[in-house]
Amino acid sequence: MNSPYGDGTGTHNRVVMGPFPFSLPIITLLALDPGGTTGWAKVTNRYTSEGFDPHHLVFSSGQVGPHEHHKELYKLMHTHDCVTVICESFEFRQMGEDTKKKVELISREYIGVAKLWCDQWDRDIVFQTASTAKALIPDKGPEADRKLKQLGLYVPGQKHARDAYRHLIRYMLVSDRKFKNYFAERWIND
Repeated sequence: MNSPYGDGTGTHNRVVMGPFPFSLPIITLLALDPGGTTGWAKVTNRYTSEGFDPHHLVFSSGQVGPHEHHKELYKLMHTHDCVTVICESFEFRQMGEDTKKKVELISREYIGVAKLWCDQWDRDIVFQTASTAKALIPDKGPEADRKLKQLGLYVPGQKHARDAYRHLIRYMLVSDRKFKNYFAERWIND
């Protein structure tokens, strides 16, 4: 049986970030890039023998799929039990003859799994478009993944996990401006 992390190897790219120059509330966020392969990225406070550390965060990520993974995604969300789930929204844009080749309708099913889990466990779910996340951290061109690399969050060979990180970082910057200053400083200094 596969692990709830998708490929049997567990959590990928575990990164501890900090110390932050400010005290953090207890934070547990899970971002999803749903699709044929679903990427996930999580951030939570570092936990020590003394409890939650208000000055360090732990980031982790992985992928589930490309096999059918409805139950696996549900179990992954239950294992990570985050307060807020950030999920890429589904957008269908009809732009010509080859549109059908580019649309991945299975994404809607995995979004449904995320909505169901959040509804059953009374968790918040926030939707973001792919374009808003990629506007902040591009995945193409000369700036592709540069900011993820500077933060130590680049996951080689796991495009969907990187896309989940884009959503996670964007949410953190929009929801709490303190993070914007911290990340901007890291991006400028590297």
